[in-house]
Amino acid sequence: MILAAFLAVQVNAQRMFFDAGIKVGYGATVLFNTDIFDSGNYRHLPTFGPAFGGKLGVNFNAHHALTFDVMQQFSKQELEFELPGSNAENTDLVSWTHTDFAFLYRYSTYGAFIEIGPKLSTVSKVTHEISTEASERDATDFYEKTYMSGIFGFGSYFAGSDLVTFQLGIRLHFSWQDMVNEDGKLQENNYPTPAFPERLNVAKTLATAAMINLEVNYAFGRFAKTECTGRKKLILFE
Repeated sequence: MILAAFLAVQVNAQRMFFDAGIKVGYGATVLFNTDIFDSGNYRHLPTFGPAFGGKLGVNFNAHHALTFDVMQQFSKQELEFELPGSNAENTDLVSWTHTDFAFLYRYSTYGAFIEIGPKLSTVSKVTHEISTEASERDATDFYEKTYMSGIFGFGSYFAGSDLVTFQLGIRLHFSWQDMVNEDGKLQENNYPTPAFPERLNVAKTLATAAMINLEVNYAFGRFAKTECTGRKKLILFE
């Protein structure tokens, strides 16, 4: 069984323990807007972005845990379009940099896990690189500073020891809050599609992603009662 020794220790002890980890991810990122999808003027091109960060975990036993993740992610969406009266194909590459704070419940069994929970994203920069324009356009002021998403993930442990574990998983990110703010919707050739003279300001613009994540965890300690005082304290693993 994958990581049998690690899981057996925790099942027998049935004690809360803590771990910390580093994470890297890579996957498809999409700006989903039904007006854009329904419009015949745009074609979505495949776009991908990386992410990296870390996590802290509170493990109640071998099966149930709560994790807090902080990830820096670089997302993109490239749209291909044709201007009226022209057959030339142009592109609009939307890029947004964001820091994600996720609070997740994780259930593990037989070397596999599933996880679910909310995520808050803080947006630091948004740009549009439009092929019909000479320079990159900074559009940060026309997008919300934060937006909420949900995460559903699954994966498995594939290597490790009593204290160090390696796992590979897939996370699906789906936002329910509009990324474009009111100023962005009121701009000429409004966002998120400023390259085309078409008013697409009704539907929400939602950030979605499907990421492959590699995570390395270290179990660093647990709470236990001391023999002399009977009080609980954090005992570090060696």
